[in-house]
Amino acid sequence: MTRVSSAPYVTCLRDSNATWNNPQTNMLRDVLLNAWTVLACKIAIGAVASYDTYLTLKCVEFLDTYEQNPVGRWLMGLDGGPTSDTQQIAAFVAAKFAGTITVLITLQYLTTWRLKWAVAVAIPVAMLQL
Repeated sequence: MTRVSSAPYVTCLRDSNATWNNPQTNMLRDVLLNAWTVLACKIAIGAVASYDTYLTLKCVEFLDTYEQNPVGRWLMGLDGGPTSDTQQIAAFVAAKFAGTITVLITLQYLTTWRLKWAVAVAIPVAMLQL
């Protein structure tokens, strides 16, 4: 009985895994799966949301023209609509604030539970904020 060598198969396997064993790939994977990455994304999300709220309050007289989100228009209508008074967009700003806080708390929970999931969620959300 002759034994068949599996050397070509092992060579193919070794070559296909070469990219995963590359130190540069490991470094990139370690950086992306780091809690600091999620923290940077949370800071970006919070900063963009804060700036958006600032612009909302600064340009309140133009909101009825520029706000395209139907939910945002409905929320502004709850308080009588924007007529150059910050009291009339209170529900709108409160909903934006509550949404941002909910996202940040969810990302924190995901970071403590499953870091890979937190990274997979935080990076796209931060990119879409920009």
